[in-house]
Amino acid sequence: MDFVEIKVCGLKREFPVVSMGPKLRVASVSLLGDVELVETVSKELVERITMWKPEVLVGPETKVVPLLQKMSEIMRLPRYVVCRKGIQAYMVNPIVVEPRERQNQRVKAMAIDGRDREYLQGKKTVIIDDVVFTGGSFAMVRRLLDKAGAVYVGMAAVFKQGDKFSENYEYLQKLPVFASV
Repeated sequence: MDFVEIKVCGLKREFPVVSMGPKLRVASVSLLGDVELVETVSKELVERITMWKPEVLVGPETKVVPLLQKMSEIMRLPRYVVCRKGIQAYMVNPIVVEPRERQNQRVKAMAIDGRDREYLQGKKTVIIDDVVFTGGSFAMVRRLLDKAGAVYVGMAAVFKQGDKFSENYEYLQKLPVFASV
């Protein structure tokens, strides 16, 4: 297996390079379990989004959860919202959005609990993610926020991977994309 060394906020990490299809390989990032990385990038992302004055941070499950937790602690926000991949048994009156493109099997329906909808309504909200490649997760979360009546104020991610997603957002570091031969 190949690895790529990435520097972000003064820290070095080695990420495995994985295949995403017959002609594409990318660095596979996971923040899960990396306390030092989560702590460091959370501080930097908070500095970059403070100008938006968010009241709630929202992100897609699962790898972004430690980032949402740490950033919310730093900002002294009482709560954050995790968008789940489909309706879960505990949800009461959930709201759901389906992916617009069905050919991509990796993208699933995304849902939030009805109680989260009530919490989000009218609040300034920032979408947070670990890696943005195509922007599919951001788009799904944004649609959920619109359905919930939240006030979308911006997006931020630790890493930007490639140039498929052209919307303006804050990010800390670019990740390489490799062509397979």
